This record gives sequence, C-alpha cells and structure tokens, in this order.
Amino acid sequence: MNETTLIEGAGTLTRTPGGPYVVRFVRAYDRPVEDLWEAITEPELLDTWYPTKLRTDGVVGNPVTETFESTDGTPPEPTPPSTLTAYDPPHVFEYRVHGPAEAEYPGMIGEQLIRMEASRGGHDDESVLTFTHEIQALEGALDVLAGWHYCLEFLALQMGAPGEPTEENAQRYKAYYQETYGSGARP
Repeated sequence: MNETTLIEGAGTLTRTPGGPYVVRFVRAYDRPVEDLWEAITEPELLDTWYPTKLRTDGVVGNPVTETFESTDGTPPEPTPPSTLTAYDPPHVFEYRVHGPAEAEYPGMIGEQLIRMEASRGGHDDESVLTFTHEIQALEGALDVLAGWHYCLEFLALQMGAPGEPTEENAQRYKAYYQETYGSGARP
C-alpha cells in the first residue's frame, strides 16, 4: 500500500486462510448510538444511503428483501435471497446473502455476510459504526469495497458529518482500492 495516497476513512480488505474476503469500515459520528441505529435500520433513513431498498421485520431467520430502484423506468435488477442472521437493537444488524455462483455484477456472487454494528464512542453523544461485508471472490470484494465507501459518504451526511459522495470521489475510491488490494488482501 502506498501510504502517501491513503484516503481518510478508507476501508480495509483482509482474508483469513481459506476463508472469505472481509471488507471493513469503521466510522465515528457525533450522534448517540440510538441515532446511528435508526440510520442503519429505519427504512426512511436507510434509503438515504443504502444502495438498495433493504427491508426486514427484525426476526432472526426471516427473509431480508433488497430491491434496486431503476432510474430509467426499466424493471430493477433482481437481488439474491437473504436471511436475517442477527438483530440486537440498538447494536447489531446482520444478514446473509445467498448469491448465485455466477452473476454479471461480481458483488452478487456467492454467500455473503453483511454486518452493521453500532456502539457507543468515547462519550454518550458519540457512536461508532463497524461495517463488515464478507465476500468470496477478490473481484467482488474490490467492487463492494469502493461501493460501500461511496455509500458511507451518504451516511456521513445523514449523520451530520462531512461526506463527499461525488462521482469524482467514487472513481478515486475505486482506483485507490484497486491499487491497494488488486493483487489480493493481506491476512
């Protein structure tokens, strides 16, 4: 990794021997953990930053639905089925995606686990999000790494923090992650 090009708030990509790639972001906000929990679970807030319309009833073992919205009026791309695997308000929201073995978009391939943990920060009015996404293939991991970075810029704005979700930055994130992890993740 070239330390001089480090992007503030950059995510990391690791891999355990024989295991999935793990995309990880940690973000702190000057808002109570309850506000962060609402931002990662309440539909009207989640829709401001999450790339799909994500819905769940909060019951572990039940389906999680994701729907992409089409901007041009065509039917949205179907998403793989998902199952809620952990739901512990106001701290843990986790679900497993049962993706196909092959797909046009590498971020949809195979079994995946997406976990959002909200915890208290250094004081009562600070919260910390630890966002992880386990994914099987390097190509998919690189794709979702840049995508989540972009989405988390929108979440920052939702939480009253600085964020810059622009197309220019999205391309910068993509190039950064490709340069940093394109040859694989560090264990």
